[in-house]
Amino acid sequence: MKRAYIAGSVLLPLLLATTAQARTISYGLAIGNNAPPRASDTPLPILSYADDDAVRYHQFFSRFCERSVLLSVLDEATGRRYPEALAVARVPSLVELRAVVSDLAAGMQADRERGDQPVLYFAFSGHGARGRDGALFLALADAELTRERLYGEVLEKVPAAFVHVFLDACHAEGVVGTRGILGAEVDARTEPVSPQERQRFLETTALARFPHVGVVLATAADQQAHEWSQLESGVFTHELLSALTGAADVNGDGFVEYSEVLAFVASTNRDVADERAVPRVIAAPPRLNPHQPLVALGWQATTAAQLLGESRLGHFYVELESGQRYLDAHLSAGYQARIAIPAGRLFVVAGEQEAEIRPMPSEVVRLEELSWRKRMVATRGSIEATLRRTLFKSAYGPTYYRGFVDSAGLAGVRWEPSELAMRSTARAAPRRPLAIAAWSVGGASLIAAGATGAIAFQAKRDFDATRIERQAAEARDKVIRFSTIAGVMAGVAVTGIVSGWLLWPSTDDWKLDLVVSSDRVVTGLQCRW
Repeated sequence: MKRAYIAGSVLLPLLLATTAQARTISYGLAIGNNAPPRASDTPLPILSYADDDAVRYHQFFSRFCERSVLLSVLDEATGRRYPEALAVARVPSLVELRAVVSDLAAGMQADRERGDQPVLYFAFSGHGARGRDGALFLALADAELTRERLYGEVLEKVPAAFVHVFLDACHAEGVVGTRGILGAEVDARTEPVSPQERQRFLETTALARFPHVGVVLATAADQQAHEWSQLESGVFTHELLSALTGAADVNGDGFVEYSEVLAFVASTNRDVADERAVPRVIAAPPRLNPHQPLVALGWQATTAAQLLGESRLGHFYVELESGQRYLDAHLSAGYQARIAIPAGRLFVVAGEQEAEIRPMPSEVVRLEELSWRKRMVATRGSIEATLRRTLFKSAYGPTYYRGFVDSAGLAGVRWEPSELAMRSTARAAPRRPLAIAAWSVGGASLIAAGATGAIAFQAKRDFDATRIERQAAEARDKVIRFSTIAGVMAGVAVTGIVSGWLLWPSTDDWKLDLVVSSDRVVTGLQCRW
């Protein structure tokens, strides 16, 4: 029986059972603005990569969101690299922001009326500063996005069940920074904002007024912001998006929580000695549910491939065919990671070695099965030495996560075995020898079934041919005995062959994914013929 039929018979009741449950419908809004605001008298320089950050957020949101909107004016280089984003980008103005929020709010209201749960992802990359009146703001193309406007005209307007806000370290809370092209790093400073102000900012706005809102933001020590030319992105944005691919999913349940993101970013920067290069990150989950996931790998089941396995590579990164450095990670030995990666031509780079892969959507690529070769391209650009040597130097895994969460007093993830974790563990087992053994038993049984079946067939012919009662009785007993043996052997043969077929490692090509939480059931089916 075909695998799809078997899986379909299992999946159908699950699908029917979940039709009456509330769905999670996500929306994304990515804003990136390189230019300083026209409405501000504060002198601010032009940024280089805020538009690239916004495009990367938009790409990420588009993989699982019902709708993602990009507000950014792309510079020439970014527009050439991302023509699809250029075609849909809108001006990052207050007028456009209000229009988008109104549109998204209408869609979310319709979702709620159907009994579904809308979720909003809000990401901003650009300038942040303190105005002459002392108010903090984020710079749009035509106005200042003050705290009052952000929370009053965005968060209060959308009827979302949960909202996740991402503010880049370089641009939040009055911090301004730029990085030059090809490694020419230039820092700009503004009036310092203390850690106490940052915490008070969260407690008196997002956390206090909006229990359904979670915030991930960072600011660099000494109030200097950092972008990295090799990433063509803000360092914190890159670290955050790397974590959200699944590299931070330390308990393997298929969900990435706030505490996992915070621990992943902390491990990433642990060995950076220069404090000016270390972002101080605040990850505050929604008070309504401290374990509310930022993302689930199951949401990307049909739009992304998966990089699976235990990494012994040390620090490695994945680069897209366009040249975009998609993610960096350094996974500890024994940590089974499941990372969502785009389909298409990709390069996995570790030290001086690289492996080219071309995964299809929903395909699983195992780290231990990659074919490595010496890198064809040397490191490009001038990279700040501290970041090059020490960023992602420390390994991330369960041991680091537990120590970090305990020392920080955070609410850690649950470690109970999950369906996804059990499936991953089962796949990590050495199945090939078991499959070969099952096929060997099945093959031997098939030969025995054929031999005994032939004897039974000949005995039946003898029974039909004889007219002597004794010979007929003996032939009849022989037919019954060897027919029974042939049937048993045939059953053993079928069982052995099917068991070997199911145990062979290629079962990654057919699987049922089931991820269950308190408010959703995510299922996925993959078949390959």
